[in-house]
Amino acid sequence: MTDFLRELGLASRSLRKHSKLAAVAIISIALGMGVNAAVFSWIESVLISPLPGASRPAELLSVKTLAGSGERIDSSWPDLRDIGQTARSFTGLTAFRMQSLYVGEGTSQTRVWAETVTGNFFDVMGVRPIAGRTFNAEEQADRPGGAPVAVLGETFWRNHYKADPSTLGRTIQLNRQTFTIVGIVPAEFEGPIPGLRFDVYVPLTMSPVLNRSGNWLAQRGSRPLSAFARLAPGVTLEQANAELSTIGGQLDSAFPASNRTLRFRASTIADAPEGVQSVLKNLLQVLFVIGLAVMLLVCANVGNLLVARTIDRQREFAVRLSLGAGRWHLLRQLIAEAVLLTLAGGALGIFASLWFAGAINFLLPPVDLPLVRLDRGFSLLGGLFTGALALLVTLFCAIAPAWPLLRGHITGLAEGGRSNSASVRTRRLRNGLVMAEISLATVALIGCALFVQSFRNSQQANPGFRPDGILLAGLDLTQSGYTREQGRAALIRLQTQLNGTPGVRRAALAEDIPLGFSGGSWEPVEVSGYVPKPGDNMRIWRNVVSPGYFETMEIRLKDGRGFDARDRAEAPGVAVVNETFVRQFFDSQPAIGRKFRGWGRELTVVGVARDSRIRTLSESPLPYFYVPLDQFYRPGMGFGVITRTEGPPERFETALRSAIQSADPNLAVTSTARFVDFIGAAYLAQKLGASVLTAVSAMSVLLAMIGLYGAMLHAVSTRTHEIGIRIAVGAQPGQVLAMVLREGFVLSALGAGSGALLALAGGRFIASLLYGVQPFDAPAFGFAVIALLLCGVLSAWVPAWRAATVDPVVALRRE
Repeated sequence: MTDFLRELGLASRSLRKHSKLAAVAIISIALGMGVNAAVFSWIESVLISPLPGASRPAELLSVKTLAGSGERIDSSWPDLRDIGQTARSFTGLTAFRMQSLYVGEGTSQTRVWAETVTGNFFDVMGVRPIAGRTFNAEEQADRPGGAPVAVLGETFWRNHYKADPSTLGRTIQLNRQTFTIVGIVPAEFEGPIPGLRFDVYVPLTMSPVLNRSGNWLAQRGSRPLSAFARLAPGVTLEQANAELSTIGGQLDSAFPASNRTLRFRASTIADAPEGVQSVLKNLLQVLFVIGLAVMLLVCANVGNLLVARTIDRQREFAVRLSLGAGRWHLLRQLIAEAVLLTLAGGALGIFASLWFAGAINFLLPPVDLPLVRLDRGFSLLGGLFTGALALLVTLFCAIAPAWPLLRGHITGLAEGGRSNSASVRTRRLRNGLVMAEISLATVALIGCALFVQSFRNSQQANPGFRPDGILLAGLDLTQSGYTREQGRAALIRLQTQLNGTPGVRRAALAEDIPLGFSGGSWEPVEVSGYVPKPGDNMRIWRNVVSPGYFETMEIRLKDGRGFDARDRAEAPGVAVVNETFVRQFFDSQPAIGRKFRGWGRELTVVGVARDSRIRTLSESPLPYFYVPLDQFYRPGMGFGVITRTEGPPERFETALRSAIQSADPNLAVTSTARFVDFIGAAYLAQKLGASVLTAVSAMSVLLAMIGLYGAMLHAVSTRTHEIGIRIAVGAQPGQVLAMVLREGFVLSALGAGSGALLALAGGRFIASLLYGVQPFDAPAFGFAVIALLLCGVLSAWVPAWRAATVDPVVALRRE
């Protein structure tokens, strides 16, 4: 140990003498480790440990209802209760639903995000309180309205109650209803939806009281719930799904009116449709591969520097060996230098990773959800992995060129006699590393070009409406205490007030805003004269909107009309359907006057709207329908205020809030955002991919240029004697310049070509993340290859110019 510490001291002095080389190597390692540790941090928080604070999270599964079309949808409480009582594959099953609540009374209310959960929620999740208790046996009986108790998150408890121990047993007002605080759960547990943090947990059976809605918990056809189950010991996911399929068939037979063609499916949390992992999973897998490519590029860059340095020292090593130095001593010195470079680069990489990892949070769109930071600091797993990789490659590249010498082939004096040229084997190693750098940089640059084009396409896509010029505001009536009639009247009054406000061109209300994180709502329908085919999904996406919605959104009507004053609450039910609805259910025949059933009532089609994107930009056209707010408003619904303004929407925010308060002081504005910013959720993967890959590809190209520059410069320096002879016997400077540039171009061409082939092979893995561009897009490949060739020529220019200006007299006298 003492000898190795001494070697570290000698290595430190040696590296200080070559400070430029050491600085480039350390910065390269820091960048590579920083990028990889950041990506590992995201993967760890989103995919590996998406539910921090939960006990044995690998045993937890997401359980979803499977529609006839194969689409995963939410579930009803009666279905989940039957599964929990019947399935032997699970030790427990819990259901939950996300919603916002208002804490306090009067004008001092504070909005919090809450989960209404079944009584066994914390038992299934394996979360123990840090104070008090969770729900007891009586509260787990799941009797409607029978358990007015609440469990608080530690963060909310500390911020709202200053961590006062006497909070336990006190009451809290939630949506003007009194609940007793019985426990505090640790801040580490953020909730059941990855990427979101919740402050309050109340029994699911209190939902009708909190929202003043009917007892939908007893309705098998009402499906607003998500569910988690804990896998029993020894049971596999495949066995659990086989049992769920059997249970689904039994419920289909027992309840054909509500469960026809429905089945159930369990998946890991990483594959669950709720949470940020559903949006980022595929992208993070791509970034993981790109991160490894960057790390390999860094290793190649550092290796090239060390190869050049070892070549320069071969004569030194040969002399030292001839004078009696031990080979093990020289080997230890090389190892010590490699370790020092890796440690210094790794230490700097930790700080770089913290900056890189935190940058993802600035790319998230402004949504009305309790998003948490997607990075959890430095990833120890990522740091250890990339650090070990960097150390192994650094050791290899430091030792490999000197290995023949250290094994006893003392050729350094001979090779260094007049030309000091590198051996053919060492030169091949150096050139191979340069080509590997350029190849990996080409892959990164192609990925960057594809994602940037995809991001541009998604921003310029026509979603079927015009989002620019619109300001959105979220509206919550749950705290108002209004009855159905009072709430409906307040919304009508608000729309009238907004349409009369200066600067407002049009205003409308909608339960769901398209292309947001929430995904939307659906309703089971029965279409008169249509016989469902096997696999048909009769649970159709829908929206509850006010008159003026289509005009405000600028959604064109192909036929009929939109909603107006004729569609009052007491009038016959009406609907507007989209073109795909007409094609699928009416066989493209005239739809006006046709009828279908939804919400248990008959609806008459009065208009046909053009298709528009509902959940994602890349989705295929879906059947969709709209119903009027006046007829279908229910307490507990949240609404978005859609305001098309005369000028820039952001300038109208204060006026919009004032208009809402003026219309009704009990209407709570949850958030405001420009529509063009809000729909950033629809292209989050493209935006994140374009942003990260732009930075990564720029870094990759820079490292590749540094590697090629260093290799060419070193090649020129070791061939100075040869070049001097060429010039002395008549070679022109232009010929020498062309010779060196040609070598650099050949290396660049071989590297770029192999990189393009690698990108072609891996293109299919990113196809699902791209919008409006194919993974084998010729312009993207052409741009990357040409850019790397130009960068290669530029990198070789200075060494080539130096070679062309060699003084033959000086070169010949040098040795």
